[in-house]
Amino acid sequence: MTSRNFTLTDQIEFASFSHDFNPIHVDPIASRRLIYGQPVVHGVNAMLWALATFASDHSGPVKILSLTCSFRKPLLLHEEVSVDIDSSSGCDTTIRLLQGGQVAVKISLSHISCEADQLEGFQGIETYESPFGVQPDLVAEEALADLAGEFSIAFNTDKAVDLYGPQLITIFGGQAIAEMTALTKVVGMHAPGLNSIFTEIKLKPAITIRQACRIHYKTQRYHKSFHCVVIACNSRTFDSVLKAFYRPPATLQPSYSCLKTSVLESEFELQRALVIGGSRGLGEVTAKYLAAGGAQVLLTYSRGVDDADAIVQDILLHGGIAQSVLFDLTTPDKEFPAIMKDFAPTDIYYFATPFIFSGQKEVFEESRLKQFIDFYVLGFHRIVNHFSKRNANRYFCPSTVALSESPAALGEYCVAKAAMEAYCEWVVKSKPYIKIAHPRLPRLGTDQTASIALVGNGDTALMLKLLRDFQRC
Repeated sequence: MTSRNFTLTDQIEFASFSHDFNPIHVDPIASRRLIYGQPVVHGVNAMLWALATFASDHSGPVKILSLTCSFRKPLLLHEEVSVDIDSSSGCDTTIRLLQGGQVAVKISLSHISCEADQLEGFQGIETYESPFGVQPDLVAEEALADLAGEFSIAFNTDKAVDLYGPQLITIFGGQAIAEMTALTKVVGMHAPGLNSIFTEIKLKPAITIRQACRIHYKTQRYHKSFHCVVIACNSRTFDSVLKAFYRPPATLQPSYSCLKTSVLESEFELQRALVIGGSRGLGEVTAKYLAAGGAQVLLTYSRGVDDADAIVQDILLHGGIAQSVLFDLTTPDKEFPAIMKDFAPTDIYYFATPFIFSGQKEVFEESRLKQFIDFYVLGFHRIVNHFSKRNANRYFCPSTVALSESPAALGEYCVAKAAMEAYCEWVVKSKPYIKIAHPRLPRLGTDQTASIALVGNGDTALMLKLLRDFQRC
């Protein structure tokens, strides 16, 4: 069975080739705030690789009678993807891409053999890679019902051969592959554009032969309750129907000045608060509340330097005291930054976390458990072990109500959080002078909990009550 691991370099190469620069695929910093918490493989890139694998074992050119490609689950980077091809039905072939033992992409391909001269090479002007960084359209959800447009198909045959091997073009023809490649640009850059998740392609031979180098798209239907848009596409070879979700945009937390109205000016003034993982989400909210109550705040970040800088500037601009520092818990051999040592925190708030919703139902993965343990147990132990020797004896390390609910796809997360609670209780019992609060938080509105489905995320304002409770303990 053929397999591979997609990398960020692969993603950037495909983006330049296809002109689909959606940050959910190519930007590790921006995508950490989006629904999957990390870059994921372009669906069309995965589809073309699957078709190339089929083509590598096929004896001669084929004409596509129909193709349906369902993107069932996101394909993650640096995790093995394998191809399973079932051609037992003759001219009907099923191709599955599997990751973590589950089908992520399914392709149903109906085809007939043809002569090589019946396939068209790319009929447009060969286009070299686009300059990286073109921004997708930011389309308002209310505009999805009336989207329409067209653009010139950008394609380079030599680059396609470089990415997928010569057989893909030989078996399907350059024009057909160029038009399939263009579908990722339709969704990722235009419809819905920035806030898109591609879920399905259905294509058949075009009823009307059109200009070779253009593709036209128009909204066919928009299901507002499901945030699902159906797009009709027409090009020279194919008439296509695409489905995509309008995904939630990045979750923005309230500004410092907004949160400050709820806080007494001096209620946290005796704290020198170190907020681990304070550049977004609950860590960001905590840093703002504490600064608003008079605390001196030092927040850490591992990748989001721009986010951290924006938070600090927001606090400073409105009279608070804050600074930030780069600190990566995943490199335990590194020394603590001098600024963290010199800061001498009185209270430490621990929000370091990987992406939470990466698990699968009925699947328990050792590597995922290890990642959670590294953050929630070993990472927190490193903080406690270092700062308790320097007279920092107060720690806030939130747990989760998921321990009571045991969601089917969060097994590794729940086990790690339970271990974290056990560690906290062991520390407090063995070192009574240390105080650790580990309240079980409900699902609150952050990047981690963003979802296409309607879910009841709570208000992050709950954090103020928890901070006050911790202040009193």
